Amino acid sequence: MTGAVANGERRYDVGPAILMVLLMATMSWSVAVGPNVPLLHESVPSYVQHDNAVLNDTAINSSAPNNIYSSRDEVMIWYSEDYNFDTRGLFQFNISDTAGNPLNPTFPVSSAHLVLRCSVISGFSSGKTMFYATTLNANHSLATATWRVNGLGSNWSAPGANGPGESGGWEPPYSTTSSTVSTAINVTALIQEQLRSGSSQITLVVSSVGDPVNCATKEATTASDRPVLRVNYASIGSTNQGDIRLTSPEMNEALTQNNVLGLTADTTPTIEWADLNGSNVEVQISNSSDYRIDSDGSWVWNSWDDASDFTFTNSTVGSFQTPSSNIPAGSDFFARIRSATPDSILSDWESVRFLLPNHDVTTEADGSQSFTVKNNSAGYGGTVEETYITSGNTSFNG
Repeated sequence: MTGAVANGERRYDVGPAILMVLLMATMSWSVAVGPNVPLLHESVPSYVQHDNAVLNDTAINSSAPNNIYSSRDEVMIWYSEDYNFDTRGLFQFNISDTAGNPLNPTFPVSSAHLVLRCSVISGFSSGKTMFYATTLNANHSLATATWRVNGLGSNWSAPGANGPGESGGWEPPYSTTSSTVSTAINVTALIQEQLRSGSSQITLVVSSVGDPVNCATKEATTASDRPVLRVNYASIGSTNQGDIRLTSPEMNEALTQNNVLGLTADTTPTIEWADLNGSNVEVQISNSSDYRIDSDGSWVWNSWDDASDFTFTNSTVGSFQTPSSNIPAGSDFFARIRSATPDSILSDWESVRFLLPNHDVTTEADGSQSFTVKNNSAGYGGTVEETYITSGNTSFNG
């Protein structure tokens, strides 16, 4: 750049500067940034939500085993061991994409929920309703199915489709204290399993404990009350299941607090695992072997919502410390655990049975503790194994 003074004014020759700007503007981007800096593009799943309308529905009722309910605009759903009563709702859906086509089985489903509109039947005092869902695997026709027959001209192998393989295990519950309910029953694992099996249709069995409910069906006058299967899925990702191995507690182990002579039950048990193939873990504890009982509390936890209760020692080993959750002593309990992959694909459950004993311990004046062992002291309903030892003869075992 040059400058000159004429008549008191300084003039500049800007031609070279303009030329430099034009040269830079015409250079290719790859030359400007160098040949080894690629433009990055990361594939991130974009999840789509689709509501599947109910195809067919009905109920099956142990107290009226020959009744057909497929034309009702609402069905009763309730299980009570005390009343010897069991009536279940059956709801059939296509598993479709937003275009209405069968959902591609290679598309990972991140979540799926069954939405029912229900009202609590008055006259009961539980104060809550817990909904459970599973898959009806046996061949059936809901138009004429009853507690006794599958609607195809033959009986279930056990009444209520309770025969081996006729239905699956109950998923963790959806719990509510409301008298008017719009449920969001989590059926993610059931939908994932159905797609893995090659089927794009599913019949869900719904049970409930606590206060009984009436739930709207396909025949409901108000369209927004009808059952819906809400599925979130992506077009990329993996549908492969992970795995996990439950290492503690051991089967039929009695869990007591450490360093307590009185054999006080550990009502905040630690659940431990190994061989985790996945990124997250889910745990459920129940007072029933089928994980469906109204005495259960809110005893379902997962590492994505309750991270502070989970410890990952490394990528495959870890533990869950049960928080104070009003789990009582004096009974046997059941715990189950499963993994979840980064694409939210759930593994199969692995379960264990354990005992929380309830001894009446007396602390003596000298600081020693004693208790009396009876045939139901441990909560099993009978003595499993007993012995005694004495400090006077350290090799004696009675």
